[in-house]
Amino acid sequence: MDGDGSPMVGRTSERARISSALRAARDGRGALLLVTGEPGIGKSMLATTVAADARDAGADVVWGRCRETPGAPAFQPWTEIVRYLGRGAPAADLGPLLAGRAATVDRFALFEAVTELLVRRGRPLLVLLEDLHRADEASLLLLDHLLPVLDDAPVVVLGTCRDGGTEWPPGLDPVAGRSTVGVLRLGGLSAPEARELAGRLAAGTADPDALRARCGGNPYFMSELLRGPTDGDLPVTVAAALAARVGRLPPRTRAALEAAAVLGREFVASDVAGLLAVARIAVAQIDNAQIDGARIDHAERASDVAGSAAAEAAAALSAAGVERALAPAVADRLLTTTGRGHAFAHVLVRDVLHAACPADRRTVLHHGAAGMTDLPVSERAEHAGRVQRTAAERERAARLAVEAATEAAGRLAFEEEHTWLGRALEHTAPGDRFGLLLASGAAAGRAGRGDAARTAHDQAWLLAGDRPGRRPAAVALGLGEVVDSAGIVDAGLVRMLERALDLLPPAERATRVALLARLAVEIYWGPRLPEARAVARDAVAAARRLGDARTLTGALAAQQFVLRGPADRAERVRTGRELVRHAAGLGDVPAEVSARRLLVADAFADSPEALETELGALEALAEQTRRPLARWYAMVFRTALTCLRDPAGDALEAIARTETFGRRIGARPAGMYATVQRFAVLRGTGRVAEAEPALRAAITAYPRLATLRCGLTLLLAGTGREREATASLEALTDDDCAAVPRDALWLSSMVQLAEAAAALGHREAAATLSAALRPHRGEVVLQGLVAWLGAVDHHLGLLAGVLGRDAEAGALLAAGARTHREWSASALPVRRAPAARAVTLTRRERQVLDLVTTGSPNKQIARLLGISVHTVERHLVNGYAKLGARNRAEATAQVLRGR
Repeated sequence: MDGDGSPMVGRTSERARISSALRAARDGRGALLLVTGEPGIGKSMLATTVAADARDAGADVVWGRCRETPGAPAFQPWTEIVRYLGRGAPAADLGPLLAGRAATVDRFALFEAVTELLVRRGRPLLVLLEDLHRADEASLLLLDHLLPVLDDAPVVVLGTCRDGGTEWPPGLDPVAGRSTVGVLRLGGLSAPEARELAGRLAAGTADPDALRARCGGNPYFMSELLRGPTDGDLPVTVAAALAARVGRLPPRTRAALEAAAVLGREFVASDVAGLLAVARIAVAQIDNAQIDGARIDHAERASDVAGSAAAEAAAALSAAGVERALAPAVADRLLTTTGRGHAFAHVLVRDVLHAACPADRRTVLHHGAAGMTDLPVSERAEHAGRVQRTAAERERAARLAVEAATEAAGRLAFEEEHTWLGRALEHTAPGDRFGLLLASGAAAGRAGRGDAARTAHDQAWLLAGDRPGRRPAAVALGLGEVVDSAGIVDAGLVRMLERALDLLPPAERATRVALLARLAVEIYWGPRLPEARAVARDAVAAARRLGDARTLTGALAAQQFVLRGPADRAERVRTGRELVRHAAGLGDVPAEVSARRLLVADAFADSPEALETELGALEALAEQTRRPLARWYAMVFRTALTCLRDPAGDALEAIARTETFGRRIGARPAGMYATVQRFAVLRGTGRVAEAEPALRAAITAYPRLATLRCGLTLLLAGTGREREATASLEALTDDDCAAVPRDALWLSSMVQLAEAAAALGHREAAATLSAALRPHRGEVVLQGLVAWLGAVDHHLGLLAGVLGRDAEAGALLAAGARTHREWSASALPVRRAPAARAVTLTRRERQVLDLVTTGSPNKQIARLLGISVHTVERHLVNGYAKLGARNRAEATAQVLRGR
């Protein structure tokens, strides 16, 4: 049944498809279905009907409506759903929806809590989301977050959305574009269906076929034309039909409906009564008021605004009086009753009434609604934004927009927060916009709107001017919090930071430390790396003199970050441990997560036991604080361990899971991390060519990360493109590898180049790389936070083989093999130089000798190949003879040199 009590006509196939989805949900296979079409086509009627079908079939049903009300609060549909499903046992993470405040909950935790509430059920659930074209962006992001888990959940989500033609409404496109989303586009009724509808509503009063042709088969349009005046021809349009029906109502009913239309599609009688009273007061207050330079007489204004004696009388109605005044509209099916109050039967009814209300009267009604403190602040802000005749009204519009932004931030609706702050800026004089611009930039950063964040800070920078003071520092530090500087140098931000330091008063010591710390981090990925480390040390020293724990925490975080590289590990670890203590004492979870992730990376260079200790601490922090970023970093490290220990097994699946989670929480480097981990796995499986497109894309996105170009060099060498590989290798190793900065990725760059030099047999590059790597004998290489690349000894052994140092190569490779066994690592691939002369080895002899180069003893080789030790020894004797080698060390060197 629809809102006016008429049964639904048609839509048999759509009902069948939804019923099929509900049957699948009983087996744990959920779905998202979107019902779309023009206004009046029957989307809500279909939703109401299938809800009844679902209940009859034993499913639970819950509704979430995107309110067609100006300025409706963020997350409105999900708030309704959570309040219904979470009754009795509200989860702590649902606080932003249940109480409207975030507390310590982050948005991912909120989304996960809602997802958990929906999918952990014993019975199938139908979730109805109405009018998604009116949904706020945060609500659509939550729907997008839910979508991946529906495949394994007993939940069907059915959304209705007004058809926007060939494109989806903004914000809904990422959801609707998923291949797993079913779309049901409703068209007009067929000729038999139109005749059935006309027969039910007004049999014999109109030609159903002509009516269907005029309305395009739209059932609501047909119904409204049939319900219009019966003393002549049918009205030309639906708007005309509605206007005619409204015109037949008593004057006080029409006045009450106009006030209700200003409030939105849904309303309660007490709000209408309050608005009428406030509007009447507003008329009295503008007696002899100065509006835009013109004096307006009270009597004239009262006449324009009130419109009639009936409107004046309606202004004095109580809530009960409003109920009585609205009764004729309910009887005429222009209004429906709801559990809370009333709703216009269709949004078109509300739109017609709102448009028909005289402009002056509408303005005063919006002015009155802006002053109704019982309304949500976002609705008041929407009304205030429509009334800006005076400076005071513009100031009120700006103030309420800021309050609406604050309320949205409390709900973790950062997109709405940014939008409201944008409106506040529109209402604010240029000279007063500085603080709002900073707030807008921060909100844009939280919403992931990077360009908007930078634009707001750039505008604030212009307002700050090139004058001494704190404002330039506030802008530079604010921008530093929202930009993504991973692997790049943001030249604009660096200039801001340096100029802000010049303009900062000497007394602002804590701010100076913060600027130095941010500057050190921003110049790390570039030619000013040595300066970055010096600046960070200066910041820490200044913070210690200041004696403020929070200031020192920021400086220590910068120092731990910029100390990353082939040296300074002991100092880096000490800094990290001190940072953990201060961050834990201050309750600064982001700082503690940052410190612990770098401590885990350093533990990879220590021992498996040290790694488990540090990684366990990070995982405990993630569990305790429910911070998704901490959980993701822990997943990255666990995936790195999987890649080194079982690259042929679950590694690629683990990488995919980690990448998916990283993207879901908005971790910006998730894609790049996955690219590096996949390359590390694929290069040892003979499938390295599959990694090339993503690796080249990462190089484009992060041009300063030389380690990516080193990986590409290795890929080229491994896929037979010797000329390209050689040119790249020589460019990267020229002038003692000057093109590779000694940052956190230097060591991983060197070992990748070492493998490439071994594969190409490039003696000059091998000599350069051997000299660079020799001081790091005994160390283990982790590429950033992402991929374990093995022992330095192993790579030095490869280089020694290229240089003809056979005994040294054997000893180094054996040392590397011992390290790999300590880490339970899979054998690393051995890159061989092009053969100098042909040697005919059998397939089994080649397999045995390959394993010899990894340092594997005969018993292990036998176990790995599934043969006896005696057979291994026989293959070794034959292989030695063919190679001209006298022992294992010489055989290893010969194999590595490709002889």
